[in-house]
Amino acid sequence: MRQILTWLSQTLKRSNTKPNLLDLMPDFENYPYSAAIGSVGSQLDAWGKLREAERRMAFYEWIEGQNDPENPHHRVLIRDSVSAFLLTFEATIQFLKTQFEKKFGKDTFDDWFKQQSQYDVYIKGLRTLRHFEAHITSGPISKRTHLHIESGGKEKQISRNGHTWHFLPLSDSDVEKSVRKRPLSSRDDRRQWNIYVQIYEIKAVFSEGLHRLKDILEIAEMKIGK
Repeated sequence: MRQILTWLSQTLKRSNTKPNLLDLMPDFENYPYSAAIGSVGSQLDAWGKLREAERRMAFYEWIEGQNDPENPHHRVLIRDSVSAFLLTFEATIQFLKTQFEKKFGKDTFDDWFKQQSQYDVYIKGLRTLRHFEAHITSGPISKRTHLHIESGGKEKQISRNGHTWHFLPLSDSDVEKSVRKRPLSSRDDRRQWNIYVQIYEIKAVFSEGLHRLKDILEIAEMKIGK
């Protein structure tokens, strides 16, 4: 507690002499959603969580644009913003599951969800990374969130190549260590996921997963009814 009070005191002292850095952030209060837009009058609770996930994706993009990979303070923000998106992405699914099972009964959601064509390696991969965040002991950033940057053809734990960030590919042992129920349990799925994350930046992977989840919410909305 004393350390927290000291940190707050130092932060307040700095705020008296410097501009408020929060004023430099984008206006997330009036964020123009492009994916998380439910139909008029929708009673699907998960839309609110999907909007939160879309905001957190935008927040990650903003953090990424300001990031200096050589600065440890910046790396913490990158890691935390990735974690925030992953947790909100999973929370959207859990909100949908709760409402779905209220109407159709317990244990009806998971099979239905996995049968949707949009439930592909993007959603499975993001859910698997969320399990790493929730279940694996904290460690270096590359071990925790599977982030890496490449510089001059040489891979480092944290290195630089412009401002592009990628998830590290997942090995079989990574997934085996995660949790008992592994969304990315198929080797073929893992192989495809590893191809995607080497080609596409994190923000592109987030966007693909978000839009697939949006499509599933629209299908669920028609099934559950307004």
